[in-house]
Amino acid sequence: MKHRINIRGVMVPNDYKWYYDYFGEDCTCPKDVQQVMDAFMEGDEIEVYINSPGGVIDVGSEIYTLLKGRKDNVKIYITGEACSAASVAAMAAYCEMSPTALMMVHCVSTYAAGNHSSLEHTAEVLRTADRALCSAYMDKSGMSQEENGLRPGFPAHHGIARPRVPPEVHVSDKSTPEIQ
Repeated sequence: MKHRINIRGVMVPNDYKWYYDYFGEDCTCPKDVQQVMDAFMEGDEIEVYINSPGGVIDVGSEIYTLLKGRKDNVKIYITGEACSAASVAAMAAYCEMSPTALMMVHCVSTYAAGNHSSLEHTAEVLRTADRALCSAYMDKSGMSQEENGLRPGFPAHHGIARPRVPPEVHVSDKSTPEIQ
């Protein structure tokens, strides 16, 4: 049996979903993914469709972990955008990108206020989060950070997603489509 997970809109904590639902806005929370995972039986397949600007990094990490636990039975398709936390979730299993899809990887960000001590602490927390999330990209590409220059902001074509190309379009070694 095939199960479908849609990761659409902002990725939010479970407790925030009601707000988005109330206003009819797309969003995805870990509970949405967990409900599909709970219905999973041995031999089933899961297709994940992503079109999300991202959201809370903890949510991206939690969804990544849920999907990674079943990675042999999960296929991920980026249909629009997989930005920020959504790009982390996309690293959990086999992944294809539409020719028009976008992936954005960037350094973790936040807002902060306070004196130099609290701001230095915040900077270290951000560096730690960058390293943790970067490990998902390194695991997916099979390369170390030194081997491929992987860092937040790196190009998304380092072996982490396969292009989903229509049969009449051929992609050369330089990733330039040639229409025939």
